[in-house]
Amino acid sequence: MVKLTDDERKDWLNLIRSERLGPITVYKLLEQFGTAKAALALLPALAWRDGAKRIKVCSKGANDLIRQGAHLTESPEEIIQTLNGQFTNFISEHQPIEIKNKNFVQPSSSEIDTNRSTVKKMLNVSPVSVDEIIRRCQMSPAVVSTVLLEIELAGQLERHPGNQFQLLADPSRWVLNR
Repeated sequence: MVKLTDDERKDWLNLIRSERLGPITVYKLLEQFGTAKAALALLPALAWRDGAKRIKVCSKGANDLIRQGAHLTESPEEIIQTLNGQFTNFISEHQPIEIKNKNFVQPSSSEIDTNRSTVKKMLNVSPVSVDEIIRRCQMSPAVVSTVLLEIELAGQLERHPGNQFQLLADPSRWVLNR
């Protein structure tokens, strides 16, 4: 077993972690140039000769990570302390959402009664999205949502993920027929 110095070990790691180099290529480079340091020195020229615009040789040590903003930590407590500081800043800058239109208009009973049959005609035994029903019926979302809620509470409708509804095919499961 060959003993490597710390500098030789860093060169080996940088060579192994360089872009576009697999284990066979690393082995051949070491075989051809003798040391990882020599292979690293000639790597950009070899890559350029083979048509690569550039090759990224991994940075030496953690210097590049520190330049990118990495924090040095030695314990989980330090990680939590660092992350808490980041999230505290985010939370303190958070502003509450203001609702612009506070006057919500509820649909009238007569409007719901006149549009109930139209909404029911849009329902099928296969799931249909609420947006599709609103688009086809040309009604307000409040009216469509109210009618769908009534039909669902009557046991004639089943809700599915994705805000989709399906008419129950078995009338014996219906609680109330209108």
